[in-house]
Amino acid sequence: MVMHKLGLSRTLYLKMESGSCLDDWIEILLKRCEELQLVGSIGARVLTFELVENECSHLKHLHLFKNREFQHLIHQQNKPLRKTLSNLEDLQLRCLENLESIIDGHGHVTELAFNKLRSVDVEYCHKMGTLFYNCMVDDILNLEDIFIYGCEMLEYLITVTMESKETTATIEFPHLKSLELRFVQRVRGFCSKMDQIGNESSFFSEEVLLPNLEDLIITMADNLKMIWQNVLVPISFSKLKRVEIDSCNNVEKAFPPNITTILTCLQSLTVMNCNLLKCIFELQEPNTTEKSIVLSNLRYLKLYNLPSLEYVWSKDSSELSSFENMESLFIQGCPNLKRAYSIKVLKQQKELGIDFNQLKEILEKEKLSVHMMDSNQFQTSQAGTTQLQDGLELFPKLKTLKLYGYLDYNSTHHLPMEMFRMVHNLEEFEARRMFIKEIFPNERLMNVEEQKINTRFEPSRLGLYELPKLKHFWKDEFKSSSSLQKLYDLIISGCGVLDMLVPSSVSFTNLWRLEVNKCHRLTHLLNPSVAKTLVQLTWLCLKECKRMTTVIAREVVEDQGNDEIVFHKLYILELEDLSKLTSFHSGNCNIRFPCLGSVDIRSCPEMKAFSPGITSTPNLLVGDIKTEGSFSRYGISGSNGRHVNTTEVVEDINGIIRQVWEDDYDDGIQYLFTEKNLEEDQISDHPSSQ
Repeated sequence: MVMHKLGLSRTLYLKMESGSCLDDWIEILLKRCEELQLVGSIGARVLTFELVENECSHLKHLHLFKNREFQHLIHQQNKPLRKTLSNLEDLQLRCLENLESIIDGHGHVTELAFNKLRSVDVEYCHKMGTLFYNCMVDDILNLEDIFIYGCEMLEYLITVTMESKETTATIEFPHLKSLELRFVQRVRGFCSKMDQIGNESSFFSEEVLLPNLEDLIITMADNLKMIWQNVLVPISFSKLKRVEIDSCNNVEKAFPPNITTILTCLQSLTVMNCNLLKCIFELQEPNTTEKSIVLSNLRYLKLYNLPSLEYVWSKDSSELSSFENMESLFIQGCPNLKRAYSIKVLKQQKELGIDFNQLKEILEKEKLSVHMMDSNQFQTSQAGTTQLQDGLELFPKLKTLKLYGYLDYNSTHHLPMEMFRMVHNLEEFEARRMFIKEIFPNERLMNVEEQKINTRFEPSRLGLYELPKLKHFWKDEFKSSSSLQKLYDLIISGCGVLDMLVPSSVSFTNLWRLEVNKCHRLTHLLNPSVAKTLVQLTWLCLKECKRMTTVIAREVVEDQGNDEIVFHKLYILELEDLSKLTSFHSGNCNIRFPCLGSVDIRSCPEMKAFSPGITSTPNLLVGDIKTEGSFSRYGISGSNGRHVNTTEVVEDINGIIRQVWEDDYDDGIQYLFTEKNLEEDQISDHPSSQ
């Protein structure tokens, strides 16, 4: 049993897997606590007996974790508990394996169960079919926040019994502001009357009112075909600010017709990974005016991986121009969505994700010429032309640019010069699925103004994904490698012919995270001179680089082993599926990791040592080293059955890796020997061998 009483917070934490009684002093604490966290089987004991007997009327926050005892939290047999939990405001349930519902309302009692409950968080309760089953509306009338994650059997959140005095046809939840459902594959409805279960055609029925709902998130709900009914009450959903629909593969339309006149507060809309979705908003009625269609407050729109999507709310290809206040626009993986973008739309964006060829066509069409622009927005003076060319006027607000392409596009060597002018003020840049060989143009092709733009390119985040012809960021003569000194986050994935990450002249003094995946031509990641500049690096992740033999290469001329590389802030190191990796550093430099707290090394069969030089890891514990198979055995019980204290500081990481490699090697030989004997036995038993 573990118990904590945190100062004046009146929080009690109990963890117990067995035992029939509690000490008197714990019972006293139960009477006074406002927050109670119960882990293990002790939860059933405390809730069923101790809380009721001790009249814990102060309890406001109840968290239950890892319990198999509960089928229903509130039911006919534990009426007194309803009164005990009458002041509960926050309920969190996680990993209750046999829980089917929070309330089972068979045989109603007069006491209200959760009439003050505001927040419900339920995660990994795999048998839960209904959150609140056969309850009275007044039981849960004050709910403000519902979060459900990983409850794959869930079909309904709420089923209610309508008393005779409740003659109204609608059910209203006036305080609910946030509804988030993730990984709920079987969910069918939000709220249903008991006599109508199974008759729902959509997640939200016409009879349910949510006048103050602000955030709605539904992901991994393949059982849903419709989210809203075609007829909506105007006051319901009028406060929605954020909607996210993800991986609902049977939904064909996200919103019913005419709902845009209700969603006047909508600011953020994300729709992703819905295979059958043909439209975001169903086509408006013919007599609907354009003015009523515009979502005037929409700031953020992301449409991703919607292979059947044909239109947003209109078949007019220029429909996106009506979103006058849009600041962030991302459209990717929607091959049937034919949209016409205008400079007017692009100019107002702070964040833009767009097809590479579409943007290229827009810029070519406009030709970045003042006489092609709206005379009300640009001056026709020579000064105006200069400003337009470097993007100061054309994209004055742009901070994030994400370019998407397709692998069958025609090859281009680098970003077009017109597109490069957009990056002058970027904080985040991402390129994905294009045939470019270089990110940045050759400086010899730039004029004076373009070279000035070049020096101003100082992103904090850079992501390069699936660029199969990318050989380098720039050629050696590129003078502005200092532009990466402000880089905070660098991710490179699927660049199969990239043979060098950066030259030795580059400095990464602000880099916090570095992640490199599937770059198969890289034989090493960095030179020691570059590694020494990583003074802020906290997270280093390398995966699936087939030719990488070492992370930090050996210096051409080393200082007789007296040189040192210090990763001052590195805390997480991940090395995974690097089949040729033999070491972290192949030279003789001493390496210090003063903050390293997590090492994860998996599928690196050739890694026999960490580094030939001295490696210091003063804060790394044996239990912080993880890998499949041998490392986990070493961390828990030690190799060959020897006991190892997982709380001990790692004094020799080379020794641990060497032992693990030997264990893996022995296991591999034993596996091959067993397989060979099995094959020989099968051959000898075969009739043809007789």
